[in-house]
Amino acid sequence: MQDEVNSLYFVKECCPPAFDQLTQLKLVLYDCYRWDLLTQLLKKSPNSESLVIEHKEDEECVKDYGEHDRYLRNVLYSEHQWRTPESVPICLISHLKTITIRGFEGYPHVKKVAKYLLKNGKVLTKMTVYNDELYKELMLERGSRTCWVELV
Repeated sequence: MQDEVNSLYFVKECCPPAFDQLTQLKLVLYDCYRWDLLTQLLKKSPNSESLVIEHKEDEECVKDYGEHDRYLRNVLYSEHQWRTPESVPICLISHLKTITIRGFEGYPHVKKVAKYLLKNGKVLTKMTVYNDELYKELMLERGSRTCWVELV
């Protein structure tokens, strides 16, 4: 886990490098996540065909923000909010075929992120979600006629 924490810290603190050859991207976000990191990585990974976004609990982050409920309220009005990118990353338009989103129960901005990805994913064939509420929200949001949304 220490390597994961160091990797996330490194990416958050500086501009990530280009990942031109990367075809599979897995982003594990902890309670101290920032959605702009996802945007940066999508822009830097133009050939990505597969994206996994996963949330994992990190008790140290929760302690830093106080109790968990207070943290969730702060997320609604903080810099952690999802901001729609000014331009759609190339991978969404031409390469990204599968997206998996899991572990975000109760996090308000994941709906906006999922809708954005599904709407702008022009070659998507499948989006897998692990949340019934999110699944229902996504049934009408598709940028690709061949994409289907799966609830696991």
